[in-house]
This record gives sequence, structure tokens and C-alpha cells, in this order.
Amino acid sequence: MATSREKLLASAAKEIYTYGFQGAGLSKILAEAGVPKGSLYHHFKSKKELALAVIEERIAPGMLELFSSLESDQPLQTSLHHAIDIIASSERLITYGCPLNKLIQEMAPLDEDFSKLLSDTYESLIEKVTAAVRRADEKGELRTDNPEGVGRFLFLTIWSYLAIPPTLSSKEDFLSLKPHLDRYLASFQK
Repeated sequence: MATSREKLLASAAKEIYTYGFQGAGLSKILAEAGVPKGSLYHHFKSKKELALAVIEERIAPGMLELFSSLESDQPLQTSLHHAIDIIASSERLITYGCPLNKLIQEMAPLDEDFSKLLSDTYESLIEKVTAAVRRADEKGELRTDNPEGVGRFLFLTIWSYLAIPPTLSSKEDFLSLKPHLDRYLASFQK
């Protein structure tokens, strides 16, 4: 059975993803979580602290999990295809876009704590892809003298799709990234 803290995090994650931090209503969060207001302030000092916990404990781990296939011993191309398949299978991501992107646009200019946490999360995502590129380079799958640049490019190519308006995105369009990434990766082969 979920604790009141877990219920608050789940409810707040949904509300913040849908309406942004500033549009998220505490009364809606509390009603969906089914907990009294005192429970909120028992676990979090403020709406901001709740939102930062949502990013750190729900959104960031969820986004990192999307690229978990890159930690396997599979070839880089196979791992990237798997990551794309996982992202494409999330109707919510395809329809509503990246929750990190929405929050960084909304809150980074306004609050240093949000800016740092969101930027650190993006850097973790980029590093996950970059580490996979380094491994592929070490195994001889590709040759590059700039794994950081290749990793950043690959991540941004995949992730930037989630920043376009939902009316311009579809699962099929997202999956069409695969052959383009394949051609890019082929340019680094021996």
C-alpha cells in the first residue's frame, strides 16, 4: 500500500506534467492523492519542495530508465533502437512531450534550484548516451575522437523530438528517427 508521501509524489507528478509547476494546484494534488493538507506539509515544506522531489524521485529516474538499454553489452545501434522503441511506446511522452523540457522552460529562468536540478538531470541523460558511445568506440563498433560530441548529438537528436508541438508528433514519426541515426552512426565505422 502506498504511503501518503508516495501518493503525493504520484499525484503531483501527474499534475505538474499536465499543467506545469505554476499551473499545478495543491488542492487538485491533495484530492487525487486522497490525503489531508497536513500530510503534505508533514512531508514537504512547500509546493516547491514537493515539485523538486517529484523531479528528483519520479521524473528524472523515469527519463533515465528510458535509456537503460544503453547500459547493456548490445551494439550501440541496437541499444539506441531499443531506447527509441521504449520512448515511442509511451503515448504520454509522444502526446505531451518531455516533462523535463516543459519544466526547464517554465522554471529555470525563475528559480536556481529548479535550474540546477533540471540541468543536472539533462547532463546525466547525455552522459548515459556518451558512455555508450565510449564503449562502442572501445569495442571497435565506431571510431570517434569526440565521444562526448557524438553522445550529445545522439541524445539531442532523439530528445529534441519530444520538444516539438504534439500536433507535429506521432509514434510513427518518432520511430522514423532510426534510419537517420543508423546513417549517422555508419559515418563513424571503420
